[in-house]
Amino acid sequence: MSKIAIKIFLLSVVVVGAYVSGLTIMNAQNNFWGDSTGPYHSTLNPGGFGNPVSDNVLFIPWLQTDPTKPPVVRPSVSNLNQFKSDGITGINEILKTKTLNF
Repeated sequence: MSKIAIKIFLLSVVVVGAYVSGLTIMNAQNNFWGDSTGPYHSTLNPGGFGNPVSDNVLFIPWLQTDPTKPPVVRPSVSNLNQFKSDGITGINEILKTKTLNF
């Protein structure tokens, strides 16, 4: 009986937001870096959870939301005296008895 050895290599994939080599300065201000905390930079933004940036990248200020995604619209009650679709129960009665979670 033959034995087969299987080796599995797991490669780490690192996504770089902006990388500059040399002395060139890149202006990357007002961009969204994948997280509202901004891009990760070891000294200028160590608390950033977004795509990492290298030195010589100007990233401050950054956008806190993704401009390519539509904003989240939360439902609201515009008139507390309106009626439910049954025409009998008022919104005020519902609010008194239940917590509405949006």
